[in-house]
Amino acid sequence: MGVHTVLDPFAVALSGVIGPAILCEDAEGRVLLANDAWVRLVDGDAEQHDPFDLLARLGPDEVERAREMLTRGLETVQPVEFQTRIAYDHTAGDWVTVSRIPIRDAAGTLIGWVTSIVGLVGHLDPLGLSGIEMTKEEKEARLAGIGAWELQVATGELWWSGGVYSIFDRDPATYAPSYEHFLETIYPPDRDEVVRRTESALAGGPAYDVRHRIVRPDGEIRFVREKAEVERGPRSEPVRMIGTVEDVTFEVIEARHRRRAAKALTTLSKANAVLVHATDEETLLEQMCTAAVETGGYAMAWYGRLQPGGSLEVLAIDAQGPALAYADSLRLERGSIVDLPMDANGPVTIDDVREGAEPWREYARDRGLNSVVTLPVRHDEVLDGFLVVYSSEHGVFDSGAVSILEEVAQELGFGLGRLFANRRINGALEGTIKVLAATVELRDPYTAGHQARVSHLAARIAEEMSLSESETHGIRLAGLVHDIGKVTVPTEFLTRPGALRPAEFALIKEHALIGEELLSSIDFPWPIATIVGQHHERLDGSGYPRGLVGDEILLPSRIMAVADVVEAMSRFRPYREALGEERAIEEIRTKRCTLFDPDAVDACLGILEFGYAFEGTV
Repeated sequence: MGVHTVLDPFAVALSGVIGPAILCEDAEGRVLLANDAWVRLVDGDAEQHDPFDLLARLGPDEVERAREMLTRGLETVQPVEFQTRIAYDHTAGDWVTVSRIPIRDAAGTLIGWVTSIVGLVGHLDPLGLSGIEMTKEEKEARLAGIGAWELQVATGELWWSGGVYSIFDRDPATYAPSYEHFLETIYPPDRDEVVRRTESALAGGPAYDVRHRIVRPDGEIRFVREKAEVERGPRSEPVRMIGTVEDVTFEVIEARHRRRAAKALTTLSKANAVLVHATDEETLLEQMCTAAVETGGYAMAWYGRLQPGGSLEVLAIDAQGPALAYADSLRLERGSIVDLPMDANGPVTIDDVREGAEPWREYARDRGLNSVVTLPVRHDEVLDGFLVVYSSEHGVFDSGAVSILEEVAQELGFGLGRLFANRRINGALEGTIKVLAATVELRDPYTAGHQARVSHLAARIAEEMSLSESETHGIRLAGLVHDIGKVTVPTEFLTRPGALRPAEFALIKEHALIGEELLSSIDFPWPIATIVGQHHERLDGSGYPRGLVGDEILLPSRIMAVADVVEAMSRFRPYREALGEERAIEEIRTKRCTLFDPDAVDACLGILEFGYAFEGTV
């Protein structure tokens, strides 16, 4: 985000209707976003931002009230909104509306704050009041965008104050207001409702209080709120309506910006939580799309990885409501190849999808999707793909919302980069493990494949026990090297037929501790060294090398113990014949809870009963 250096930022930014200056913080006050308008209007510092920085830009008469309002919002954790005047050029400056609202998640927990500043039209003399004779009250009313009117019911004659002429942008010297002329200024889709509400009030119904749009002579659409009372004659007949009209355009626009920023901010908050817990790419991408749809409230989100030809391959997608039919119509699903307007250098926003290319335009029109933004995702300075987010609203992706969603894309890129780095590291570690495993089994041909078979069965037991994918993977890798300590045992001890002498067996028993020592110098993301060192421990303390008891033994080690015993008893050894699978099953069943973990035994028995066959080679 660039910092704009100008001679007088306020004179430039407030010389017309400005987009809101937005500052987004998390619940602890850490800045998530300060858009360009905030940087220009408030502090010009792209590194450090604080809502109280605004006070330095106010006139002396405005500072204390503004400080009080901001402090009240912070202490009560409630929204605050107030008008104040920005000072510049040694003048009183322009009026702005300052809003600071807390953002909460679905459970009501505070997750952040959004502070916005919306300016008025013009500066110094924003409504062109110089040279016009008005009272102080009239000037203040016009500055505030408020006017008064009076309608004679019988004749339709309409009187406007100067404030109404200003709101409707009409010249009192040439424009003669009447009820018919007033109706012509109303935005056509709103006209019938205004007439209905007027007739209802005149007939004795609810008081006249209506919001609607008007069209100025230059085509600009403004939002107004009208309130009126009906004066009646002696027979309760309506004689005239006396009312006010207020320009609420800025209020409406600001509310939209706040709502859009809040949606994007809740998406960012959920995205941060996803990054903490995601352990693989598929989960990360799927949960990121789900965060945009279920938490952020967007209609659809999908992630596409850039392909050599410039298309995108869809890797994850989530949608709700009519967007589901949209995705089905275009066969937009995992594995689809899609072409979409995109820019590697920044987000591309389509405010009205119906103006896009076919076939998107036709399907979007029929399914109620109205706007879309594509956000480039990078990691390690390389473009990986695009996060594509749809909304059912027109123009929902304004600069504030897009800035926050760019943060989501950056976080996603960081997460992908971290997973790719972990995958490279884990790949190297797995390669090392397989080399070590092969080294052991080359020295002991009678047990060739033993470690791989134990690894496979232990991983299946872990899956049956509903351990996580990461825990199961760690157990599988530990199984591949659980006998690595045998590299120090003389080969003749391992291959000689007949029973081992006590001294020889004592030496072989050292392999668990030696294996743990060999592996402890490698920084695995799992406790592989400890698993290897404990795989001959038993629940009752009769195992080796440390005689650990019960929960002193890691669960992965207890799983490995069951798999190791079953495989070893089922296979031939130089010092004995194969005892067979039935004997192995009987061994773990009868010593369940005494030597072996009951849950691991039950899981193993369930696997074997379904016809499990030992698999796996290094």
